[in-house]
Amino acid sequence: MKLEVGPLDSKWKAHHVEPAKPDHFVEENFFTAEEYGAIYDVVVKTMQRGLDEAGDKWAFFLQISNNGFYILNEDDEGKVVYPQSIKNKIKSRMETLMGEPVHNPGVFFARYTKDAGMPSLMPHCDKHHDRMHVTNTIQLNKTVDWDFYVEDTLYKTNANDAVWFSGSHHVHFRPDSNFKDEDYYDIFLVSSQRVNDEKNPLDQKWFDTQENLCGHFMNERYKPLFEKTLKKQYEVDGCQ
Repeated sequence: MKLEVGPLDSKWKAHHVEPAKPDHFVEENFFTAEEYGAIYDVVVKTMQRGLDEAGDKWAFFLQISNNGFYILNEDDEGKVVYPQSIKNKIKSRMETLMGEPVHNPGVFFARYTKDAGMPSLMPHCDKHHDRMHVTNTIQLNKTVDWDFYVEDTLYKTNANDAVWFSGSHHVHFRPDSNFKDEDYYDIFLVSSQRVNDEKNPLDQKWFDTQENLCGHFMNERYKPLFEKTLKKQYEVDGCQ
C-alpha cells in the first residue's frame, strides 16, 4: 500500500555532511542464474548440516526473533563462505556507483519467516558503523509480497531485484507484514563504506538527528502502516 504523504521538511536534510551515496534506485536482474544458485547452495548445505549435527536446520543461523528472521553470516571456520566472485562483483559495482574505492563488503543471507518471530522492519537507519554506508538489498525467493520503502519511495520488487541506497543515511522500512505460517521472504544484504571515509566519521549529533528522523517516520509520517508492529514494540526492543 502506497501511503500519500506531503513533502519532507527540509530540516531533516540540513544535518547531512553531504548527499547520501548512492541515491536510491532499483537494479533488475542483479545476479546471474549461476550466482543466484550459488547463494542457495550455501544456504541449503548449512540447513542440512544443522539437521545432521543438531536436528535443527536453523542451528547455524542467527535468529533475530523480534524482527522475525534468520541470518546466515560467513563464519571464521570457513564452513559458511559465499563465493568470492559474488563478493568481487558487488564490490566492483559499489565502486562504480561511488566513483572511488570501498572496503570489502559484508554480506549475508536472511530469511523472514514466522518460525523466527513476527517479520517486521520499522523505519530505521543502520548504525553498525560510524561512516556512511553503501547498501544493497537483493530480493531472492519468496512466497509473499512485502513492500520496501526507502524514504518516501515505495519499491515493489521481484526476485533478483537489487535496491541500492545508503543504509546509514536513508530511512528504510517495510509496512506491517501479512505472513502465514508457511510463508517466507529471502534477501541477500550487502554493506560497505568508502575507504576515504576513515577520516570522516559521523558524530553523535548526526546519529541523534537520524534517530529523531526515524521516529518521525514511525510515529507520525507513516504511522498507519505499523499498527501491528507498534504494538509489538512495547513488548521488546528491536534489532534496529
